[in-house]
Amino acid sequence: MNRKLQAAALIVAGAGVATMFFTGVPGFPKVPPGPFILIGSGLLVGLLRWRWAPVIGLLAALFIAVGFVAAGGAQISTVAQGAGLTVMLTGVAAALAAGWLALRNAIRS
Repeated sequence: MNRKLQAAALIVAGAGVATMFFTGVPGFPKVPPGPFILIGSGLLVGLLRWRWAPVIGLLAALFIAVGFVAAGGAQISTVAQGAGLTVMLTGVAAALAAGWLALRNAIRS
């Protein structure tokens, strides 16, 4: 259950980053890697039957979180940009929490 939640949270976070990109948040490269990293890792976590797959999702969520903080956050100027940021942050937080629980379950089994 935690793996499915982590996978869904990563995909939602990727959608949030994509929303921020398409609504024009400044500072994004021409092809932002965030959606590819988050959605790709979400698919891997959800589809792989390897018991350590949640580590992929944890690393992806940590990478995005650390990058966001290192970049100094985001300059939000519209409601749509704020919604994208909220979706991204909520998805990353949920992916970290669910990934931690899924990893804990994998270690115990």
